[in-house]
Amino acid sequence: MAQIKSPEYPSQSSHDDDGASPDMLPTEARGAVKGHNVRYVLTIGLVGVVVGMAMVYFFFFPTLFFPT
Repeated sequence: MAQIKSPEYPSQSSHDDDGASPDMLPTEARGAVKGHNVRYVLTIGLVGVVVGMAMVYFFFFPTLFFPT
């Protein structure tokens, strides 16, 4: 299978201050692209779980908060 690099990964390598050439660029060494709005996905998922669990709790124990 041929490896195809994303345009975000340049093929030329950069040099450090000491003149040594690294084997990989930081993006290649990371193995993934940063971003993709992960913080929003995690935040929405966490809020959804908290709201869902609160709804289940109020369904099973309504008299604790709404006495009749």
